[in-house]
Amino acid sequence: MSKKILIIISLLLISFLQCKKTSKPSASKGKLDLSSHDFEKNAVVELVGEWEFYWQELFIEKQPQNKNFIIVKVPKTWNKIENPFPPIGYATYRLQVLLPLNMKEVWFRTATLQTAHAIFVNKKLIASSGFPSSNKETNFARISPSLGVVKLEQPEIEILVHISNYENTRGGMQTPILLGTKEGIQKDIFFHSFSDLFLTGGLGFLSFFLFSMYFLRKTDTYILILGITCLALSIRTLCLGERFITSIFPSISYTTHYRILYISYDIAIPTLFHFLHHFFQHRRIQILIKWNYILFFIFFLCQIFLPFHYAALMFIFIVEILPLILIILLLYNYYKYRREIKIYLKPFLFGISIFSFTIFNDMLIQMQVLHSTYLMGYGILVIIFTLSYALNLKLLGDFQRVENLKESLLKLNYHISKFVPFEFINLLKKEDIFQIDLGVETTRDLTILFADIRSFTAISEKMQPHECFAFLNDYFARIAPIIRKHNGFIDKYLGDGIMALFSNKIEDAILAAIEMQKEVEKFNQKSRTPIQIGIGIHKGKTIIGIVGEPERTESTVIGDTVNLASRIESLTKEFNTQILVTLEAFLEVQDLSQFEYRFLSTVQVKGKENLIAVVEILNTYPQEKLDLILSTKYLFEEGLGLLTIGNLDQAKNKLTEVLKLNPSDTAAIYYLNKINRFS
Repeated sequence: MSKKILIIISLLLISFLQCKKTSKPSASKGKLDLSSHDFEKNAVVELVGEWEFYWQELFIEKQPQNKNFIIVKVPKTWNKIENPFPPIGYATYRLQVLLPLNMKEVWFRTATLQTAHAIFVNKKLIASSGFPSSNKETNFARISPSLGVVKLEQPEIEILVHISNYENTRGGMQTPILLGTKEGIQKDIFFHSFSDLFLTGGLGFLSFFLFSMYFLRKTDTYILILGITCLALSIRTLCLGERFITSIFPSISYTTHYRILYISYDIAIPTLFHFLHHFFQHRRIQILIKWNYILFFIFFLCQIFLPFHYAALMFIFIVEILPLILIILLLYNYYKYRREIKIYLKPFLFGISIFSFTIFNDMLIQMQVLHSTYLMGYGILVIIFTLSYALNLKLLGDFQRVENLKESLLKLNYHISKFVPFEFINLLKKEDIFQIDLGVETTRDLTILFADIRSFTAISEKMQPHECFAFLNDYFARIAPIIRKHNGFIDKYLGDGIMALFSNKIEDAILAAIEMQKEVEKFNQKSRTPIQIGIGIHKGKTIIGIVGEPERTESTVIGDTVNLASRIESLTKEFNTQILVTLEAFLEVQDLSQFEYRFLSTVQVKGKENLIAVVEILNTYPQEKLDLILSTKYLFEEGLGLLTIGNLDQAKNKLTEVLKLNPSDTAAIYYLNKINRFS
């Protein structure tokens, strides 16, 4: 990148210098022959070359008192010629021009003549800015473009230019006078006016835009700094070129005009370099930016309070020397630490290099080494463009990082949901896990399902630890999807058991339990270690929330509903049954015809005075066994009824009759053994 920048700058410099070497009409010893010049092809001519120069003379009609005039090259101020004169003074420039015979009129236009001037053609005043005088008291300084037209009666004309300077550190023709046709001069005015207005408006709008961005996002101070730079450069453009500041404020004095120009530099240069440093975030050149601000603050104070002449002298240093020093130091540091610069900022370095060239160009113009156009305003636009491109690259990178972060967050959410299910968060009436904190709780009407593998301790003792975990994970992988399928979710894994929650209908939990038992049958067909599971279900008011301490929390479900569901699951071991549901919950089933069931028992739960009735779900049994249970259902329930009222003999007879018809009825066997113990 650094080699490319050097090559581009070199090509620009070569191209720039080559442009200056192109042949143009040039005056020689106070005479300029334009008789053969094609004004249709080149409508505007710069009156450059050798002019007659009369120091301390302002004459029109009479011949100058000082016959020993000298020849000076224009454009160049008289304090910069080979044998310079003091900047303070007055003088007359004279040039004789021979024009084409067919030319009927000629237009004149000036830019920067320091600091008051008047143009006479054939001894007639055609254009002026301010009032040049041999006396400081009667002199009126003003620097702005002037325009004049001359009707030609003969092809040869004499041009006299009066210039006086009592304010600036430079006096004389800093830029050449333009001569041309009406169309050519108008095009030149339009081009320069449009250029200045474009830069002024563009930089002014950009500063307003950047200020708006800063007030919306005050953490990005470099946006404010760049906004100040653009505003200062916008004001600078008003003071240069077409000097639109004199049109906006017609009564503005020369010194005020230039103090505003000087102050705009004092603000633009340090803020610009601060922006460049801040944007690249190089701590190693922090000291450069610090002294940059200190130095320009001193200049700022001096240009406000010092007499104008000294402020102008200081401005020469600011414009001609200091920017070059700062650019060299800045580019050197960026080159030295180029490996640390982020890849998306590489194009911006190209913009800085172009901007450095424009500052170098403006510096050479101020030093009168080159006669060209001020380019610093365009340089800042190049910086903005390359900055925008760099920011686009950064945004693309940020967008990719956001996409990667989004993907990571999705993965994170997926893994978080394995520990705290989203369904649990929804039950707490929260939108995401960030709203979950210690002490959050609510009460909901839930169906609780407990499932447990019977005699798993004995089974696990025959396995290696890794085999045990693999076995359990295989089992859980089969039943968990069934619970989700029926609108439930697993709240906890309790070793070899689970606790699942269902927030909708009680049927969801019962249907899930039936399918779980059928899935266990399929599991046993493929597994070398067959298992049996018992499932207990109850529904009721449940407290759900977050418990723990600030550094470690856990979601939990507590209440009588949970305790009763756990107790019901333990009954499946006693009765050797598969699915038990409390009668209270089962009565909420809207369509009882979809289930086969029988009343099984009443349970005394700790903390409860009333007995809890339990129903056995029969849908999971093989058809032959199911038919036997259903055929003895009423005998079985009659026996339980008699047992409940204490009629043991008749209850025993009923249950014995059940076993004669269905010898494998484990519940009947359980109650007969119980009766035998009491009798």
